[in-house]
Amino acid sequence: MDSLAQQLADLQPAVPEVTRIQLQQLVQECQTQFNRVSPYHDHAIAQVLASLNQNNTSEQVSAAKSWLILAFLQQHLAQMFSTAYPQGIQAEFRRQIERICQFVVTSQWQDYAPDVFYKDLALARLKLFPAGPALVDCYSGISLRQGLSLDIRQSWRFIRLLQQLGGRVGYYQTHVHLPLLPAFDHNGWQHAYQLIAEMLKQYPSIKGVFSVSWLRDPQLAEISPHLAYLNQGLIELGAQAFYCGIDTSGDALVKSRHRQQLFQQGKYQPQRVLLIWPKAALLRWAVLA
Repeated sequence: MDSLAQQLADLQPAVPEVTRIQLQQLVQECQTQFNRVSPYHDHAIAQVLASLNQNNTSEQVSAAKSWLILAFLQQHLAQMFSTAYPQGIQAEFRRQIERICQFVVTSQWQDYAPDVFYKDLALARLKLFPAGPALVDCYSGISLRQGLSLDIRQSWRFIRLLQQLGGRVGYYQTHVHLPLLPAFDHNGWQHAYQLIAEMLKQYPSIKGVFSVSWLRDPQLAEISPHLAYLNQGLIELGAQAFYCGIDTSGDALVKSRHRQQLFQQGKYQPQRVLLIWPKAALLRWAVLA
């Protein structure tokens, strides 16, 4: 962790002074609120970085992005390793800080999808916390459009669940993150849910955890059996699934020729599914797991 200050100093000559002043102001002003729903892709930061793209070289922009992430990490370092987080989450933070510091030395942000940068930035800002193969939004909300459907039975089940849980805001939300794919397996997700359970114990106002993804689609059990573990047994453990409609992102087809072929043959249509695992049910599982 001592390398953070040194890396910031090493990056400084590559970041124009005017840019650095803008970024320093962002670090001072951009505070995460832990009781309000907001996107991890922060609009104010995105606007500043968009202006940087117009006035700097790609190497300068990459250096500025690295400087910004390291500055946020340095600002929040003490909190990451405080009693605000259980020991397991602190260990995850340590691993992710080491990963980001190594990335800054060896890679350029423009070689990756923008989402990779914004998720790492959100981690540095404490908007997201790490849990095995996932990054988890510290305070998120469920859109009514995600669960309401022309299927009256689903809509009724969705509304009743939100009523039982006490509303649609105040949840953890899991996100897939490309640099964490090496931990993306059954054991990794079991570990992730155990870590989330520890956070739920420490922050009882959080109502549960949810995700919205094609990865939660039950038809994967037949189409991609190696991914069945993502949903297998969770319904029996108290989670509830709600269809959100067709997934148009293309993500379901990127890494699987088999799914591509089925899609082209009209035998597979990726679906976005909202999976909600209420706090009480997840904590019961964590005790027995």
